[in-house]
Parts: sequence; structure tokens; C-alpha cells
Amino acid sequence: MSQQFQPSSLSYKLDLYIQCKDLKNMDFLSKSDPLVALYAPHPPSHLSNPNARKSSQQWQIMAKTELIKDDLNPKFVTPLTVDYHFEQQQPVKLVVYDIDTKDESLDKADLVGSIQFDLAELASAKGMVLKRNLQGFGKHSGKRTGTIIVRAENQSQNNDDVHFKISAKKLDKKDLFSSDPYLKIHRKSQQTGEWLLVHQSETIKKNLSPKWASFTLPARNLCHGDYNSTLKFDVFDWDKRSNDDLIGEIEMSVNQLLQRRGQLIQINNRNKKRGNSCGSLIFEKIEIVRRYTFMDYLRGGLEMGMMTAIDFTGSNGNPNTPQSLHYKDPSGRQPNQYLQAIHAIGDIISYYDNDKRFPCFGFGARLPTPHGPVLSHCFAL
Repeated sequence: MSQQFQPSSLSYKLDLYIQCKDLKNMDFLSKSDPLVALYAPHPPSHLSNPNARKSSQQWQIMAKTELIKDDLNPKFVTPLTVDYHFEQQQPVKLVVYDIDTKDESLDKADLVGSIQFDLAELASAKGMVLKRNLQGFGKHSGKRTGTIIVRAENQSQNNDDVHFKISAKKLDKKDLFSSDPYLKIHRKSQQTGEWLLVHQSETIKKNLSPKWASFTLPARNLCHGDYNSTLKFDVFDWDKRSNDDLIGEIEMSVNQLLQRRGQLIQINNRNKKRGNSCGSLIFEKIEIVRRYTFMDYLRGGLEMGMMTAIDFTGSNGNPNTPQSLHYKDPSGRQPNQYLQAIHAIGDIISYYDNDKRFPCFGFGARLPTPHGPVLSHCFAL
């Protein structure tokens, strides 16, 4: 299997699978009936004022698990789906409820505990698994009320490609002297089980041993990413004035074809007597090409660092005036544009940097020396 990295996006859908352990029992005559709800800031944190106080942040429910009856160690089946964006800060909150009503109302439920984290913490965690203590509410505030385990899985479909180079040999003659063969590939519908066309080759005129052009199909389209699922390869003879004639067909999976690569594979026609060959297909090339995603690299231990260089030249203006990019607000409430940019990027990158150390340099400033100010184009800050 060859390997190739072609990142198309740094945004993914993640499925969060939730498990709880040792939940505090909120009922008297039975065990709690837990349900977990996922909350996100409203408006989203990347759209809100970065200087707003977190205590005033409003939370909106985004998803919830199923209800599990009488269980203090539940493993929820229903995943909580979130959109993960690498370039954004995305705080989320998980709240565990004990449901007491048939309509599963959260307003009437008991609050067991909650945790809050950023999706970047989960995405950069080993194996994309977080294990945290739940923090209680009310009379249990500040106390541990159980443990919650969050496992994330990339919801995006199989990103592999499958490369093909297919030829045929000694096909049946369906016309007077030859055939005009082309190839169709089908897969089964997961919903209905019917055969669905996923590829059709070009037609090669008057040739009983054609070599079709190479082609590539995404694995998610070819076989839903399941290399053991059965595919159907049909060879037809093209006819201009009548229906095309079936020459022969085979049914095999990608894994089976990989084992028969380069070999003659006899095709069959159910309308033809056994023992009479219809010809053969040759899979001269069949190769799975893995296209690694950003999430794959994070799972593999990818770390990132940030180095900052700040322009100290006179083009930035007088740092004592509000128009300057280096302006120092005497009240300290309004950081200048350089600080805002450093915080905006650094707050994201810090989750993916093990030592949390970020070199910072300046250029274009006159630095004091024993012999007087000297212009420097690179100095540490």
C-alpha cells in the first residue's frame, strides 16, 4: 500500500463516545438513570468578543446520548457529533443528568456532574481519549461525582483511493468478426442490496483483448471503504442499434483481487453453457493508496511549534499613540494588534506543543550598546 498526504481540509466531524464510572447515585429506591448532554457556547467562541468574561458565557445544547436506566457505570451507544476546526478555540461542556421523567426533560432532571474542555485538548490527547473527574452541582459543588471518559473518532469516510489498470484476453465475439468491449463496476447498496454502478470504462472498438485506460476511484465510492465487500465486474459489447450484449462477469472483493493481481480471471456468462469460456480479465494493477488526514497525523504524535518575529521599525508609528501597532494601553484592557495576533494563534498552537515554549524575536530596532545605539535585524525578546 503506497502512502500519500494531500490535506484537503482541517475541519472534521468527530463522534464522541461517552462512558461514565462510579456516578453518584441521585435516587433513593433505585440507581440513577443517566443521560449525557453536549453544550457549546452561544454564540460560538470564535465569533464572540475574545475579551468577554467566561463567566457570562451562554451555553447551548448541541446533542445528547440515549437514556440508560438504573446504571452508575453507563456506556452510551449514541455518539455526540461535533464539528472540529483546527484553527479555532472550541470549548465544550458535557453534563451528566439523572432523568426522572418519561419525556426525558432536562429541566426536571437532577444534575450529576459536568466537565469542560476544548476540542483541541481531545484531538491532541493520546488516542484522542480524555478521562476526567465530574464536578458536582449544588450541595455537591466542588466535589467529585464520578468519572467520565470521552473517546473521539473521525467520522469522515474512508479517504483511500484505489488505482486500477484492467485488461481482458480472448473475449467472446458478439459481432460478426469481433466485439466492442467496455467494463462496468457495481457495488451493492447498503440500504437495498441492489447493484449500483460506480464506474464505466471507455469502449474499445473491434478488440477481443482490450486494455482499458487506468482509473482511480475513492474507496468510499467503490466499496464504502470495506475491502471485503463484493464487487461485480461486467464486460459488455457495445452495439449501436440494439441493446448491448453481456460478454461475461465476475464477483470479487478488493482483497480477493489483490491476491489475484496479474493473473487471468475467467469471466462467466449465465446464459452460456458451462465449459465454454467467455474470456478473462487481468487486473494488471490494483493498488490502495492511503491519503492521510490531519487527524491521522495527530494520532501519530504530531507536535507543532510557533516562532514569532515582531517588527520594530518606525513604520509602526509612535507606541505612545493609539494608531501604532505597538501601542501600550495604560489601562491594560486593550492589547495592541501584535498581542492580539500572538494570542489568537498561540492559544491554538499551545495545545499541540509539548513544552509550551515559544521563541520570540524582534527586528528593525536600535539596541543600546556601550558604543551607542546599533540597528539590529534580529534580537531575542
